[in-house]
Amino acid sequence: TTKAGQVLSWQILNLETGKWVDILYQGSSQKRSGIPILFPFANPLKNNILKYSGKEITQHGFGRNSVWKLGKNTEKIAEISLNYKDIDQKFQEIYPFKFETTIEVELLEHSKIKYTLKVINLEPEKPLPIAPGIHPYFSLLHDFKKNIKANLKPDIQDINWEKNMDGNFRDFPEIAEFGLKDYSLKIYNNKQNMTKNLVIWSQNKSKEDYDFICLEPFTRDTNGINEDPIWVNKEWKTDWVFKAVLK
Repeated sequence: TTKAGQVLSWQILNLETGKWVDILYQGSSQKRSGIPILFPFANPLKNNILKYSGKEITQHGFGRNSVWKLGKNTEKIAEISLNYKDIDQKFQEIYPFKFETTIEVELLEHSKIKYTLKVINLEPEKPLPIAPGIHPYFSLLHDFKKNIKANLKPDIQDINWEKNMDGNFRDFPEIAEFGLKDYSLKIYNNKQNMTKNLVIWSQNKSKEDYDFICLEPFTRDTNGINEDPIWVNKEWKTDWVFKAVLK
């Protein structure tokens, strides 16, 4: 089993120096590290209420607070799953749907990983609403953030990295490209099941953790599970591919 369904580390070997480079930020806690899962929805809900039960739930749902079961585990693929029976009883009451969610992370090549998220509705006669996302933390010195180059719209040059910030929503193109300090990064959006948003978030030096940038695929807008959910009748699946090239 694994707590939180989270990718903790991704390193790339610098072939010139022989040293491993952390692509994912390693923060002061697990909460501020790696790639947390946001399931069954991302961001806070309006008044923190999930309309299908009328009950209150905190932001990002329960996926990152649940215990996932380890499945396939090889040199190149790791798979974990979460069944509705295994979530806390209070969450079963808040989210009254029968599901199984699987995360598969695959190493495609030296500098590329594929993150696949699959949701199965175990009660097909009752459509299942979701609006998930993921929350990758990428290593980046705070003072370089103003120099990031990206192909997003709107452009990210309007972000004030010194202020406390909420998530900045940007349209997620088919391939999002970023020029960071120590490496360039591409995030590939699934062509058949395009993710709507790429959300940008970070912290400043008033916080314990700040040498990172979060580039977060969100399938829907904030409160999307209430207002514009993805309805899963039998099965839904999407993936995001990350490629980092060291400079």
